[in-house]
Amino acid sequence: MAAVLAAAPADTVVKTDGTVYEGKILEEKTSWIIMEVHKGQAKFTIPIPRVQVKSIVHGQGPRARSQPAQPAGEPVGPGYYPLPIKGQIGIDVRAEFLAEALKEVRAKKPDYVVLYFDSPGGSVQEMVRVLDVLEAARKELRIVALVRRALSTAAVLAMACPEIYITPAGQIGRAAGPGPDEQGQIVPLTSAEQQEVRRRLPEVARQAGHPELVAQAMVDPKVEMCIRVQDGKPGAFKGRGGRVICTKGELLLLGGRDAVDAALAKGIGDDVATLHEDMGLKGWHVVRGGGWYLMTRRAREYRRKLEQARRKERRDAYMASIAPRLEELKRRLRDINAKGKDAERRKAEFIRRFDRAVADIRSDYRADLREAERHREKNPDYADRLRREAKRRRDRRLEDLRQRNKPEANRIQKQIKRWLQEKKLLIEEREKLLRGIPK
Repeated sequence: MAAVLAAAPADTVVKTDGTVYEGKILEEKTSWIIMEVHKGQAKFTIPIPRVQVKSIVHGQGPRARSQPAQPAGEPVGPGYYPLPIKGQIGIDVRAEFLAEALKEVRAKKPDYVVLYFDSPGGSVQEMVRVLDVLEAARKELRIVALVRRALSTAAVLAMACPEIYITPAGQIGRAAGPGPDEQGQIVPLTSAEQQEVRRRLPEVARQAGHPELVAQAMVDPKVEMCIRVQDGKPGAFKGRGGRVICTKGELLLLGGRDAVDAALAKGIGDDVATLHEDMGLKGWHVVRGGGWYLMTRRAREYRRKLEQARRKERRDAYMASIAPRLEELKRRLRDINAKGKDAERRKAEFIRRFDRAVADIRSDYRADLREAERHREKNPDYADRLRREAKRRRDRRLEDLRQRNKPEANRIQKQIKRWLQEKKLLIEEREKLLRGIPK
């Protein structure tokens, strides 16, 4: 028996670069071939990309056959064109971005357009504009949604797609629920915005072929909904006669499995590249284009411009709030500088006056010394006494001068010190205000 097995022909895979593998094909997938290869006593399992395979020969005795593989670079199955609905509606996702991307999509003529949803919602006004773009696109293109997250207004946009798939941990719903404002803070919709969403979503669901009850439960907290099996199939029903997924007082939020059971999503898909498996297709290929990059680039540019405008708005508002105080500081600094200059002028005048008085005293002292020297030869003792008296007189006059001028000197010095301190405080306050300008 072992000899018979050993003699059985092996499977052979020939790659486009000429490499030949012989062994046993364990599994053939749309994109890969899994093959067991023997080398000596060792055994390896290797994956071979389908696009690198030139031909396959199945070594099953007389039924061996040659099977041409997908030539390298040749598209597999229908083509799909992915576009992102990611981020905040009204900032990262805008009607003009989507319309510009769809213009290129139409030129590429893909079989499917896959919108990948990962959005917390956003502007109701922009939601309405995006709905208009999607409605026009549905007339020419087959649009499929893959939902990772579609909340608030993003749920309305996802419901505008005739075919919805959802990731295992995906969420869709609460269409009239809170969403991000322009600052990114999650806030409730206004009553007018809620009314617009409640008016739009049932109509959108009806046009796209989705259950209207599901749409109603996403916008009306009075609706109770359950899932139960009827005629062998699960479905969404009003009331509590099954597995309750929405009670009164809350808006419907569906996870992956519940979205399928409620007949909203057609299936659960992990990612865009492998979504064809959940759609029942043997394979598909991405249609290359710049639509995804265009939308993400435009979103970055818009967000950057919006942030620049917000910074300017914050800066202008801050400058307007501190302008009166800056003007007051400017006026006070001008007054203080004028007072400071006056104090410095009086100080300089005081010093000049004091120096002149000192010079007069010293001049008189030198005159007294000359008078004493005239008596040096005839009466040295008398001359010494005159010198001592002249020195005492000089010292007394200098001390009297200092005592008379000390109050004025102290007053001027205090004024200058107070002026410098007040000026320093005003400058520090001004610098603190200017440092607070938003960047």
